[in-house]
Amino acid sequence: MNRSQRSFKFAPTRITLLLVILAVLVVSFPPIPVGLVTWLFLAIAILVLVDMVFASIPPKVIRLAPKTTVRGIKDDIKISVDPKFSSTVIVRQQTPYDIGVEPEMLKTRNFEAQLISRSRGTHILPRVALRISGPLRLATVDHLAGQAATVSIFPDLPGARRLQELRRRGRLHSEEGKMLGRLGLGTELETIRDYMPDDDIRQVNWKVTARVGKPMSNVYRVEDNRLVVCMIDTGRLMSAPIGIANRLDIALDAMAYVAVAAEDSGDRVGVIAFSDRILRNLEPRRKGADAVVRTVFELKPELVEPNYELAFQMVANKRRSMIILFTDILDEASARALSAAVTVIKKRHSIMVVSARDPDIDRIIQVRSTRPIDAFRQAVALDYLESRQRAIDLLRVQGVKVIQGDPYNLASSAQQAYLSLRLRS
Repeated sequence: MNRSQRSFKFAPTRITLLLVILAVLVVSFPPIPVGLVTWLFLAIAILVLVDMVFASIPPKVIRLAPKTTVRGIKDDIKISVDPKFSSTVIVRQQTPYDIGVEPEMLKTRNFEAQLISRSRGTHILPRVALRISGPLRLATVDHLAGQAATVSIFPDLPGARRLQELRRRGRLHSEEGKMLGRLGLGTELETIRDYMPDDDIRQVNWKVTARVGKPMSNVYRVEDNRLVVCMIDTGRLMSAPIGIANRLDIALDAMAYVAVAAEDSGDRVGVIAFSDRILRNLEPRRKGADAVVRTVFELKPELVEPNYELAFQMVANKRRSMIILFTDILDEASARALSAAVTVIKKRHSIMVVSARDPDIDRIIQVRSTRPIDAFRQAVALDYLESRQRAIDLLRVQGVKVIQGDPYNLASSAQQAYLSLRLRS
């Protein structure tokens, strides 16, 4: 609970202006004694001054706002003004560009709104602004309440954990009804659950089935303690916007999903972030999802070309690992640098590249129109897609597994691809 600090911003109200206008009209009709005119304006000034004094008394304010949140998710923010405070109050929560509040301003003592996190990183949530009116409503004074607070905005780690929990329980299905993301057959029993139609017959636990009277399946944990290294490209192509996010935002969400899956599978997970230089390097570790996300959540795209070879040299001589690169495959020309760099590590490590498709390109292709401009746009879009496909083929020839998907579903696609690659490798 904090008292406000007066910001020394005084403003007359509309009522004050109306009183002054009326006083001017009154004195414009003669004969009016000069003394009466003086007393009239002096009375108005005194009333305004008294009102300003009352409005200058700061109230006690409590703000409840999240210290950490997830990009794109709405969180509650509540601001309460001391109920014993009798003056009229307008509450306004100022915000930087990276954080939004809806609504931003309310005439209420109990301000409740939605905090919208637009951009990852650590941001400052400014102090609460109050506009207080005096009891006569002739003057208002602006105050700043409480202290500024920091809000850390992360990739979607909670969503990654929820999805992995569904996979672990064998309850996640595709649109076709096929179960996704099982931990697979191994030697260590993970759990026993209801039998699913696409379970391997070797998973059936016949003793438990006979006991409970319905088919039950064993879920085994496959070999663990593998090394998973997530590589994050922060070069210029990752700054391209996708909705209210950019490609780097989408990539970091996907990375969080993969890191959680690796942690749940018993693998060691680390991260390397790079542009034309190495920006972050976290060695693989057990239960490393939180550490991986916290290492890179504040990164922003840089307007430079990524140095893939430099990044791959960081793992070239390390123990065999699964390398998952989050980047943008624009065209065949940009993929050549990546393809050349892959030769540094492909003999020792398994490699997967994750890249988001451009939904705007897909929408252009689907447009049905006879206008020449639309035909021209579709021709350019098709040329782009063909060039992108040649780039992907170039990487696949090198033995690289390439995952490309809708940006809004890329995280779950990357997580499922990691689990599939893990079972095969």
